[in-house]
Amino acid sequence: MYNRMSSLHNASYSRRRNRLTQLVILLLFIAVVTFIALYSGATAFRGQYQENVVQKLRSETNAAFAQLNNLSRTGGSATESVLGKIRQHLHTADALVGQYSDLIGKELISRGVFTAATEILDKYERGRQTGQATLQHQTDLTALLDELNRLVDVIE
Repeated sequence: MYNRMSSLHNASYSRRRNRLTQLVILLLFIAVVTFIALYSGATAFRGQYQENVVQKLRSETNAAFAQLNNLSRTGGSATESVLGKIRQHLHTADALVGQYSDLIGKELISRGVFTAATEILDKYERGRQTGQATLQHQTDLTALLDELNRLVDVIE
């Protein structure tokens, strides 16, 4: 009689164990499927986000470069406004690169380019205010914006 009870108990325990094992396997399967779905969605988001950032970055750097045509070689009255617009476009581009770097953890462009551009703009404004020649600063700014546009064009 004890043997019979023991085997019934073992059979009941075995069934519970099998159900528990099946439940654990089902939960693991659901977790894996959910992880794959979320990861693929995150990957698609990351790709779309990079594409949008690069498009906006390209737009800002092109707008900054286009403003160079409005700079007067003689330091005309509109120069300060044009330099402000160039600075605005470069600041927006720098902010985009910084935001992307913070969110994704990868730098699209070295932020040192924007620091160098700000330094050139500062020198240009100081030279203009003190009556010094600004041709070299404009040449440096043109070269730097050319390089920046080239860097943006090769982003993958």
